[in-house]
Amino acid sequence: MQDVAKAVARHLPGRTVLAVRDRGTWVRRIISVTLDGGEEVLIKVRAHTEWAEPTEKEAYVVGLLREHGLPAPEVLAVDTSGEPFGQPYLIQRTVPGRRLSDVGPADRPAAYAALGRFYRRLHAIAGERPAWIEGPGRLAPGTPNRFMHQAAVVEPCGQLVAAGHLAADIGDRVVAVAEGLLPYLEAQRPCLVHGGALPWTIALAQSEDRAWDVARLSDLPDALWWDAAFDLALLKEPPFGAPPEPSAWDAFLAEYGSEPPEQRMQFYRLMQLLVAATGGFLEPETHPWEPARLEAIPDILQRICRNS
Repeated sequence: MQDVAKAVARHLPGRTVLAVRDRGTWVRRIISVTLDGGEEVLIKVRAHTEWAEPTEKEAYVVGLLREHGLPAPEVLAVDTSGEPFGQPYLIQRTVPGRRLSDVGPADRPAAYAALGRFYRRLHAIAGERPAWIEGPGRLAPGTPNRFMHQAAVVEPCGQLVAAGHLAADIGDRVVAVAEGLLPYLEAQRPCLVHGGALPWTIALAQSEDRAWDVARLSDLPDALWWDAAFDLALLKEPPFGAPPEPSAWDAFLAEYGSEPPEQRMQFYRLMQLLVAATGGFLEPETHPWEPARLEAIPDILQRICRNS
């Protein structure tokens, strides 16, 4: 409570803290704060110090979204001094919404139509080159494809083979197929990609006439300039939970436009399965990883190679 009061006094002078709720830690430690007048804000504190510092990057990505008329919580403050929490943090307005995973079957076609409208506009934001966003005006050297080949294909395959969860010959084939696709993937148009389009990172809201819209995205520190097909693979065949019903996906495409070629969609699906199997998504307890999903890998490889 004392640290929260210090942060509010520093960045929101004159406001009074009425209540504080520590919502726990996922990618960041999330603290919900009720201010005078009933306004709610979130304080998001860096938690994983082994990762790149996400605070300035998230504020920059929020600015990009708002600049292009897309929904994103207003950032009220960015503090990289380490005071008073010992780590950088940002303060943003709370935006209510219902997680995609909590939308019932009857509402899913309308909700996925809203996703189609949102991601069409997100993917229309073009980047100079494929690159990780490091912060305002800063791009990482190299390309996401080369990095992800190592971090999301080669290393997970090695871990899964060593643990006995993946046959060695299948692991070798996955790596070889991924290596062969690199030139094709490098040639794709870079756009702003969410990078974490999962059932628990997308919040939607309904208006009084029951129309659905995306209210906000979580996990914005994963955003990058890359291939739109990465987001679409996560949305169509997520590595956690059930995929959308055909009617919901048709509603998505009716608003989004044409789906990328199956080869790219299946390759990113394969990559996402490997990342999920090795804990890379930090999935919440409500979306446990199911090891049996790895049984789909031979079929996915066939679909990739059939469309090469």
